[in-house]
Amino acid sequence: MKKKIIIIAAIAVVVLGIAAWIVLPEVLRHYELNTPDNEKDIEVAETMSLFSGDDVGYSFLYPKGCYVDWEDDGSACVFAAEKGETPYVLVDRTNKRGMSPESYFKSSDKQMLNSFSSVESTPIQEVRLENKTLYLTRYLVSGGGGSFVIDRYFEPYRHCYIQYTAVSAEADSLNTIVYYAASTLRMTEGAYHGAFTRKTTEYTHPDTGVTMKLPDMLETRELTIGTFSSNENAVLLSVLCTADDEGKPIYNRQDFIDRAAASPYFVAGYLGADSAEFEEGDEQMIGGRSFYCYPMTMQAGGNTYTGTLCIGNTDETGVYLLCYAVREGAPEREKLTEMLVSSVESARFK
Repeated sequence: MKKKIIIIAAIAVVVLGIAAWIVLPEVLRHYELNTPDNEKDIEVAETMSLFSGDDVGYSFLYPKGCYVDWEDDGSACVFAAEKGETPYVLVDRTNKRGMSPESYFKSSDKQMLNSFSSVESTPIQEVRLENKTLYLTRYLVSGGGGSFVIDRYFEPYRHCYIQYTAVSAEADSLNTIVYYAASTLRMTEGAYHGAFTRKTTEYTHPDTGVTMKLPDMLETRELTIGTFSSNENAVLLSVLCTADDEGKPIYNRQDFIDRAAASPYFVAGYLGADSAEFEEGDEQMIGGRSFYCYPMTMQAGGNTYTGTLCIGNTDETGVYLLCYAVREGAPEREKLTEMLVSSVESARFK
């Protein structure tokens, strides 16, 4: 896909949002308005990934293997193959009420005619999807960037509407992504386990005595040597290391660093990663203790994660290990990183 097409589609979302106006109730009388699903605590299937941003007003699932990016205009963009390339699906919520399918697609038609040299479109079609009703127009467009099929779905609610814009070179190639996005989309905060939230819970490990504020959006497992919190986008580790896998004592920070330098898999083993690499670090004070913190890049499950590893001496034999990493391409990556940094900085020691 030419990046021009992404820009055009993103602009279209903004244009359509601006074009919305309050219409009389009778204009909507012949159309089905959807009711927000209030279900919560939904598990995410292993074959699916979760899109959820900070205060964006919706979350949905998409097949693993797709790449999701967060557009500056507030849209989620699901790329079926490579980032920045067609085919892709834009998902967007517009907080306007009273938009009818005729008004929506009238604005859409105008935007398409202004953006492409050749435009063919179908009549508005009603699409029933499980317990939802959507309205669809398919556009066959061509211009300087080539020829494309653009399916635009309109999902109306009483106080807002959702738009799905599928851009591809071949008709129906994005039906699976659109189906999962629309059928799983929820507008209830915390509908899915792992959905983005800034809430944290303070936790004290019974054996290590380390206290930290752990993000609620991560699933936390209690280990004998600390805690491991994670979802598919991030990991957060807090452990007390007194011995390696062979039972050999770890005496202090320098001893740990020497072992990490000798084997790229030494730290990766603690993180459940395939490999981990580090850059020069610097000293930081965390919980009144001196830590050396090293920028880190790790590989796990075919994904690249970046973050920081912090190592501090205990009062006796061993080291405290605090570490976080965020997947490249994770939705709201910057905000998620800020949350994990705050968690590390919240650490207190008995």
